Amino acid sequence: LFQTDFVWSLIIEMVSLSGIVFLAHRLSNEINKLDTIENVNRAIGLENPAIAVSAAQDQIHAEITRSRHYNRPLSLVIYDISGQIAPEGIKASQDEFYKSLVSCFTQTRVSQVVAKELRAMDLILTDRKQQRLILVCPEIDRQAVHQLVEHLDATIQRELGLQLNSVSASFPEDGFTFDGLWDRANNALDRKEVSVQSFLVAKSERQFSNQ
Repeated sequence: LFQTDFVWSLIIEMVSLSGIVFLAHRLSNEINKLDTIENVNRAIGLENPAIAVSAAQDQIHAEITRSRHYNRPLSLVIYDISGQIAPEGIKASQDEFYKSLVSCFTQTRVSQVVAKELRAMDLILTDRKQQRLILVCPEIDRQAVHQLVEHLDATIQRELGLQLNSVSASFPEDGFTFDGLWDRANNALDRKEVSVQSFLVAKSERQFSNQ
């Protein structure tokens, strides 16, 4: 009788876990179907000051055109959100679901913290597919944007406990169009991520060899 009860309890537990994984997978799919970060945050009840890059093309064009016409500086800052991973204990079957939620929540919280430090004229944008947060800062030159990034990095670390990879690109030194600045910054961010990954791999190999 004891063995029968034990078997049935295992079956019930397995069915319950399977149901949770199935629901998590469905929720992840539904989140990924939402086409903008605004819709994602509306669905999970968060207020995000950032708007999708695709929805801000007119504002981006107006700012870069003004900078070029009046020969005024403009800087772009990109933060990578994709480095956030599931904590220990999260099963592989739940990983996709967890990453979707973590990405949305992290982008929103970082946007909220950053928004408090920026001016009304600055644009806070998001690229959900690449999981990157983009800041467009008119009247900020290369020297000033480095100071701004240092301040924002320290604020994000203090408020959220996060250390995010970030890069910047400035008009006119790094490009004359938004696409040019975007490509310059994204390429620098990709190189930075590869460098960090190589460092972590080398560090892991050294620790292993010393054991």
